[in-house]
Amino acid sequence: MLDHLVHIYRQKMLSDPNHIAQSEGDEHWTWQQIQQQVDAIAIALLETEVAIQENIGIFSDNCAQWTWIDLASQAIRAVPVPIYATSTEQQLAYVINDAQIRILFTGNKQQHQSALKIRSQCPSLEYIISIEDLEITDDEHSSTLNAFSTAHHEDIYHEALSARISSADLNDIITLIYTSGTTGEPKGVILDYQNIAAAIEMHQQRIIIDTNDVSLCFLPLSHIFERAWSWYALANGCRVAYCRNPARVMQALTRVKPTVMCAVPRLYEKIYTQIMSQADSASALKKIVFNLAYKIADARFNRQQNKKSPGFFLNIVHRLADKLVFNNIRQALGGNMRILPCGGAALDADINRFFQLSGLNIVSGFGMTETCATVCCRDEISMPLNSCGTALPGVELKLGKDNELLVKAPTVMRGYYNKPEATAATIIDGWLHTGDAAEIIDGCIIITERLKDLMKTSNGKYVAPQHVEGKLVKEQLIEQITIIGDDRQYVSALIVPAFEHLETLATQKGIEYKNRLDLIANSEVIQHFKERIDKVQKELANHEKIKKFTLLAEEFTIAKNELTPTFKVKRKIVLEKFKHEINAMYQNVKNKASRH
Repeated sequence: MLDHLVHIYRQKMLSDPNHIAQSEGDEHWTWQQIQQQVDAIAIALLETEVAIQENIGIFSDNCAQWTWIDLASQAIRAVPVPIYATSTEQQLAYVINDAQIRILFTGNKQQHQSALKIRSQCPSLEYIISIEDLEITDDEHSSTLNAFSTAHHEDIYHEALSARISSADLNDIITLIYTSGTTGEPKGVILDYQNIAAAIEMHQQRIIIDTNDVSLCFLPLSHIFERAWSWYALANGCRVAYCRNPARVMQALTRVKPTVMCAVPRLYEKIYTQIMSQADSASALKKIVFNLAYKIADARFNRQQNKKSPGFFLNIVHRLADKLVFNNIRQALGGNMRILPCGGAALDADINRFFQLSGLNIVSGFGMTETCATVCCRDEISMPLNSCGTALPGVELKLGKDNELLVKAPTVMRGYYNKPEATAATIIDGWLHTGDAAEIIDGCIIITERLKDLMKTSNGKYVAPQHVEGKLVKEQLIEQITIIGDDRQYVSALIVPAFEHLETLATQKGIEYKNRLDLIANSEVIQHFKERIDKVQKELANHEKIKKFTLLAEEFTIAKNELTPTFKVKRKIVLEKFKHEINAMYQNVKNKASRH
């Protein structure tokens, strides 16, 4: 029988009150302390007459208080609605109005001010409560979390909280999550307690964690991947350590020393590029040691993938290789990593292999907000590295038209909030249409492309951008890349250089420049990029190869609405923003500065 998440947490609070379940920096909280905080917030919400299944907004960066508000909302059978901390005022207003949010929790001063600015545009919005202790005056409908939760509460509300907890229903909605989306208007995904209860039960049969584990929470809690994983971690007694600033994740790793952490491929791409850059610039002896260690680990891994014993000698030399090279890589990630669930996009097989050789167990998977996160995962060494593994227990997967991956599972959403037409177009005869093309080989799912992103050149050739971009982003001089090719004669690319590496290269080559624009305009730099790109794309089909490219001086960012919170490029927005640069690559002229 499926357990209700609220009851699971209540049992943890009662059975293991002194266990440390949360931490942030030097602070930590036991289950008993969490219960006190959660109950205080829940009672305060009841005093503001929160109805059963009323939507409550959370607009904040990751922190322990984020989770307290989440659990408090669940305890009173309300519906927590996360809003990305990086949302613009327009995006914030859209979610508040669509979900008819009356009470909004904000994180810091900037987020609080954004909420105040758009209040007049949001008729439903009454209360704005700041997690940060701001100075708030002359506003009876604005408060801080501390003031809100510690005000005097009558006994009747304590009784009301107990009644709400006792009446918790698996059919209740647990959350409404608005998809960030690389295209189109955000859609509110409706998930219920049956969805998360089923997800927990499935994961407990494949990815085992317990009270000895520590999970670093750095992906946005507004995204289903981190949110569902954190629910799962807490439900299994794992301590959740919060990192408010994703840009400081490497520092957090060495401080927290987690055993588990969910991440997106971009993190591993950046770490891989940095390691390879350091290896390239190392002394001749260190290069020999690094390459030899890689070959030894690769030989051992190949035997393990083929379900063969590595043998005594290979195990002995591997221990030495591991001590000299790979242990240093693990220490950079805290030294205690046991399981690293990875999703949100495809992880390049070569990068995955490198980390597997380093002794880091990246568990690649596939899931969506609409499926309450993971539906399949690669948790056995024999599974192909370019796959997302096999379906979790209780999940059915099959291919539909154009090899679209279809999902039927108890974790599939109820539908989209206020969007019955979109729901009907996505769930047909009980099967969720993912929008991703795939192959199924020996039960393992290999995602080949996002169908909406698939490009067709004017010559009728199909190009899968994720495949091409995944190859190119391994090049250490490339920080970000977006390719263009739909209805065009050939493939071109917008490239953001990895400026730290590029500036080092410029120094080595004696290239003088005043600023980044000057640097990317240098003909020697452009030629160097062309040579490196040509080398990397040798393994691509001719019609997939980049014929022209434009170097950009600034990174794509979330703040500029060019990336999703999981660092995927919003292709439609980027193509519109840089349409002049793109069109120039298809004219018979060369920009003397940064275009080839």
